[in-house]
Amino acid sequence: MVEIEARPYGPDSSPAEVAAIRDRATLLADGVVLYSELPVVSEFTVNLLFDWVSEQDPPIHTMVLDLAHGGRPDSAVRKVLRQRLESLPKITTLRVVFAGNLLVKVAFKFVVGTVLGRSAIVYDCVEDAVKAATQ
Repeated sequence: MVEIEARPYGPDSSPAEVAAIRDRATLLADGVVLYSELPVVSEFTVNLLFDWVSEQDPPIHTMVLDLAHGGRPDSAVRKVLRQRLESLPKITTLRVVFAGNLLVKVAFKFVVGTVLGRSAIVYDCVEDAVKAATQ
């Protein structure tokens, strides 16, 4: 198994690296996925995740995103994230775990709710987010 490094991955990634990146997405229940973010986010890795999500049947409606160890995405990655979320309207809820101060968490919830029209719930630990998503 390939160990994920703290570097951006792109189209030149090996098949083993692509598989390791995709393995960070786990189907928890029908329509619910857990994704553990990479240390360095790239447009390529965002597209890998959302390609996987769009292939699921039944469709994904809730994403649990573990962003606690990921870096802050740059503007190009944020644009791709927004576009991909907008292309999947069945995703109605984001349950997000990330490190950040209270103001960052409030700003995140505001942006997701206002810009994307989705419910965003922020958690301090993955276990709580998973439990809430699968109940």
